[in-house]
Amino acid sequence: MSVDDSEYPKSDEGQDEVDSNFNAEKDTFYEFLKDDLLTIGDKLELINEIIKDKPYDFGIRLRKLQFLVDQDVQTLEREKIDGEAEFRESIFVLGDDITRSHQIWDLYFEYLLNTAKNDASFIEKLRLIWEERLAEPHLTIEQTFNDYTQFISKFYSETYSEMMIRASAIKNKTVKIVEALEPWELEILESPDTPSVWEGYIVCISKLKNLDRVTKNRLLKFTFKRAMWYVNTDKLIELRSLIKTYDSLGIAISRDVVYSEVLSYFDQNCYLWSDYIIESDISQFQDNFERVTKVIYSASDYDGFCALSSVFIRNCGLFFDQLPGPLKQSIISILSGDQSIFTQALEYNNVFHTIEKMCIGFFMKIENIDIVRLLSNKMLDDPQCGTQVEVILYVFEIEKQFGDFETALHVFTGTCARLSSLDWPERLMDEWQRYVMLFGKISHIEHYKEVCTNALLTVESNNATVDLQVVDDIPVPKSSEENTTNKRSRDGDSEEYSNFPNKKAKQRAEPATRNRENLTVLLSNIPPESTNSTIEKFFKDYGLIREIQICEDNATVEFTQEQDLLAALTRDHKYIKANEIGVTHLKDNTIWVTNFPPTYAESSLRELFSPFGVIMSVRLPSLASNVNRRFCYIDFTSSDSASKAAAEIDGLEITDSVHNKKFKLVVKISNLQKKKERSGALDEGRELYVSGLDYHKVDEETLRSHFNNYGEIESIKLPLGKRGQGTNRVNDGYGFISFSKKEEAQAAIQGMSNFVLFDRPLVVTLAVPKAKKTSNFHSTKESSTTRTPKSVIESKTISLLNLDDKVSQDHLLSILEEIGPVRKLELKPDMNGSLVEFENVNDCGKAEIKLNGFQIGDRKVTVGSRYELERSSGPKVNRRQRRQAILENKNKIQTSETLPEAPISETVVAKPKTNDDFRRMFLKN
Repeated sequence: MSVDDSEYPKSDEGQDEVDSNFNAEKDTFYEFLKDDLLTIGDKLELINEIIKDKPYDFGIRLRKLQFLVDQDVQTLEREKIDGEAEFRESIFVLGDDITRSHQIWDLYFEYLLNTAKNDASFIEKLRLIWEERLAEPHLTIEQTFNDYTQFISKFYSETYSEMMIRASAIKNKTVKIVEALEPWELEILESPDTPSVWEGYIVCISKLKNLDRVTKNRLLKFTFKRAMWYVNTDKLIELRSLIKTYDSLGIAISRDVVYSEVLSYFDQNCYLWSDYIIESDISQFQDNFERVTKVIYSASDYDGFCALSSVFIRNCGLFFDQLPGPLKQSIISILSGDQSIFTQALEYNNVFHTIEKMCIGFFMKIENIDIVRLLSNKMLDDPQCGTQVEVILYVFEIEKQFGDFETALHVFTGTCARLSSLDWPERLMDEWQRYVMLFGKISHIEHYKEVCTNALLTVESNNATVDLQVVDDIPVPKSSEENTTNKRSRDGDSEEYSNFPNKKAKQRAEPATRNRENLTVLLSNIPPESTNSTIEKFFKDYGLIREIQICEDNATVEFTQEQDLLAALTRDHKYIKANEIGVTHLKDNTIWVTNFPPTYAESSLRELFSPFGVIMSVRLPSLASNVNRRFCYIDFTSSDSASKAAAEIDGLEITDSVHNKKFKLVVKISNLQKKKERSGALDEGRELYVSGLDYHKVDEETLRSHFNNYGEIESIKLPLGKRGQGTNRVNDGYGFISFSKKEEAQAAIQGMSNFVLFDRPLVVTLAVPKAKKTSNFHSTKESSTTRTPKSVIESKTISLLNLDDKVSQDHLLSILEEIGPVRKLELKPDMNGSLVEFENVNDCGKAEIKLNGFQIGDRKVTVGSRYELERSSGPKVNRRQRRQAILENKNKIQTSETLPEAPISETVVAKPKTNDDFRRMFLKN
């Protein structure tokens, strides 16, 4: 096994940064090496000072070792420099890097040969070092062995055979280890920043049986360190899993050591800090207190801030009573001061106010009610937080617990001045009313009525103003009756002039057909906490909404009528809370994609097309009526994104790693009119089915030369199945020919039917569409005369229920084969399920545990026995239907009249089966 180490990366992300810093100072570095006023020892000391800050920098270490090799022996001896010790230190630090350690060892051997003493003891020492190197896993093991062979041949010719037998045994053991590790190095070459790859690599090393424990632990530690250089926190879940796996191996002395290593690379990552400190003891809490608070204050996003702050506050509550006084004061200041975690959380204005409430909860726990009230008032006084009714009610509950009736009531009365500006004033007034009715006096009730009556009038007035904002933008037609005192409008006005839906009219029935390509608007700059309900309120009374989709700060809204769309466009530049909303007509933003690999799911398609713009949705078709459907619609937020995607991806060839087959993608802008017009050669009667072909002689050119006399040929397809591949066949005995016109196809049928080609008469007919399949079957079963007992098959078979009918067989198979080899898979989209038979019982058991509640497509599946799929597919009858069916049957008997048959009556009145019935059923099967 000869390995070209040029394939492997020479540096990593962490070292790239170090090397770049080193290169920036390269001139200075070389200057002090060339300074004649400095001794060799001085220069070496300066290099070692640099290495202290960058101990794993390969570039600096190689420069140092090359510097030692370049010195003459007398100078090193005169300055009492132990060059060999310097090399050994570098080997100890970086010698377990199987991709690059040979560079250090090559310099080491060069140094030894330069300083060699021509005596037997030195030669023997060199041989032992070489054997040591042969035992260390590295990718250039073959080159090392060749060099060793030459060395033994030169200095140990008399005992050559004995030495080489021993060396071969060492080398063969190392080669087996390298062969196990090399595929993972290639994986890392492809995906160096993927934590799951590194996790697999570490697990592989931990399972190596022909590696001694000391070497294995060294290799595990160094591989984990390499992983920290490479990976980034974009794939946080995988990174956490990698850290957990490494920690579980017990290589490090403690969990503290593992996270010290991790946090030396990711010292500002809130999530990893939260993972670390959640299991801290009191001493670790004190040791890391200052670092953790700095990370919290410098957090760049709310989710990370919340993750770390919540764990930090939890630990403060756990250890507070045991902490010294100064640290207690620091905690109080950090959680409640002017520049505190509490004030930082308020600035984020998270809708749930998790951290603010945890801070208040901490002070409630230590019974510091003054600070509880201080923080509560800060929430009420905040311009954004103080307008949220849920926050006011939260403070109200605190005062009910720690105050009295008057302090609790003050929370309500304190909102009087801003009652109409609250986000849900009716909710607050309802709580206020119930409180004063139960515990208040008449004066409290009277005050409530006075305040709330005025506030309600203001709220209703504001709502009316918001609802009527759109009217300012609608042109009003001139009429001769403008000044009439008759307030009833003319009957014709609503039909003739109104381009917008009447707000008092009944909602129209939703049309049966959809036209999302032309009836969709795009909302931009919506608040991050917006929901479907928010969008519905924004378009209240502006038309019937069919569908809403929200993605980041954008949303698309599909209407049912063109006049609804026109009305919706008038909402442009209106506000949702403090955000000015953009409303634009969205057209030509959808692409139609087909012929992608069968294993592709929604996530794969999103990954392929996301570089072109924000994707609102990926719509896959239901396979219930035809499992062979393989296309999708992808909605972007702009027509430019869709155009770029269609231009760049249409015609792109993708290799499916599962099938090892190339697929040429077809990507077009979705157009409703063209969709109606297009049908294809098969549907238009222009495609011919030609059978009776010679398997070995008839190729595409042969058919073209005989059929092109009848018209313009668009395409010729000659299928060749698996059985024919690897032989000298060129077809499976039949083919398809598409002409440009129907008349040309008919002429070809007349002229070529029974035409003798290579001693075979041709059969030429119009091609007929395949029958649509509603289920798909996959099997790896080999033909055998031995029949597997039914009980064994049942023990290895499960059914997947509630399966998304848009999931393809190949996609499902790829998920299942991560658990274990699948023997049979029968997909039944029309029944929203699938039958799965694994190769062994253990994998079947794993699947039951892993897949129950696992999301595949848009649904979470449940796992059942092989019979449950058929049972679950029967009609579901609710109680009301059941009673109605029984009454209908009863009426039939009483009146003896022929009534329409109830479609569910037989299901309902069937006699329930007993245990004996089920036993007979299973015995029969």
